[in-house]
Amino acid sequence: MQDVRGAAGGYRLSRDPSRISLADVIRAVDDRALSGPEDTHASKTPLGLALTSAWHDVFREEIRMRDALTLAEL
Repeated sequence: MQDVRGAAGGYRLSRDPSRISLADVIRAVDDRALSGPEDTHASKTPLGLALTSAWHDVFREEIRMRDALTLAEL
């Protein structure tokens, strides 16, 4: 008999944990969580444009980190 963990069993990874990124996991659960900030309501004032630019910079760094962080590291 095979060891089964959790209430309904667990999951087996198809790849080594060091080859599965946090972004891969998020994408498998809900890929909408990986979408970036929307500009639809952004102010076109100098302050609004600066804040929008900064928000995009933060989002790009978040993407980089999610792609780099693996299950093995978590």
